[in-house]
Amino acid sequence: MVQPSERPQIAAVSAAPVERNSVVQLLGSPGSHAITVKGLSKRFQTKAGLVTALSDLNLAVDSGQFLSVVGPSGCGKSTLLKIVAGLVPPSSGTVEVGGKAVVKPYTDVGIVFQRDLLLESRTAIENILLQIEMRGLPVKQYVDKAKDLLEKVGLTDFSGKYPRELSGGMRQRVSICRALIHDPPLLLMDEPFGALDALTRDEIALDLAWLCERSRKTVMFITHSISEAVFLSDRVIVMTARPAAIVKDMIVDIARPRSIEQRDSAEFEQHLHQIRELLFQKRNS
Repeated sequence: MVQPSERPQIAAVSAAPVERNSVVQLLGSPGSHAITVKGLSKRFQTKAGLVTALSDLNLAVDSGQFLSVVGPSGCGKSTLLKIVAGLVPPSSGTVEVGGKAVVKPYTDVGIVFQRDLLLESRTAIENILLQIEMRGLPVKQYVDKAKDLLEKVGLTDFSGKYPRELSGGMRQRVSICRALIHDPPLLLMDEPFGALDALTRDEIALDLAWLCERSRKTVMFITHSISEAVFLSDRVIVMTARPAAIVKDMIVDIARPRSIEQRDSAEFEQHLHQIRELLFQKRNS
């Protein structure tokens, strides 16, 4: 595991404020909607009958916004993400990304799942560059960028290591780098830290916050961790149990750049309390 003291790039985040308007690549113009969901429903046929996972969801995500989705297990959070990615078709309703209807797998995107899905036969940097190979892009032109991403997440000395030689946190950092190597304007993350221990989750959350604050990508982040959602996000939506509906749409007005110390603040605790209250209120009602 990479220790915080070995990651000077992340430590530097607290030293210099980030200009929120210094964007690199946005999905649409500033202030426009990167993702638009209208009347979205999803039903699955099971042996027990028809199951409604999502019911008449409406959602608009601004370009450059970090949006987290929280809710009970099995409420359809991951299904929503897969529909946005074009990996699963909706039963009804529409999804647009960058103003274009999603009717097949969307390619200008980076996706990170809970499992890192690294190939054991390839080194860390080779796993990152696999994204480039699969897209038919010139690999040599992306080697320096892959090295730069590894440096930013504190893995410079591990670029030539195989997945079996990396800790779980290191492996997930590599998978995040792989999702970012082609500089997609949209990043979809489905419980990417779910299998990691608490300390490693905090470290990678700092890495992700640092990267996203500087690139200003649009991010949809699925998580069961309320604290993680508040810490990373500009906005959090809270979903009900299946069939899922949005019960709360909350702006997280905590100053950036984010630091671990902010988790002890009153405003952070206030956001946590509001979300917890909603989730447990729905569970007990």
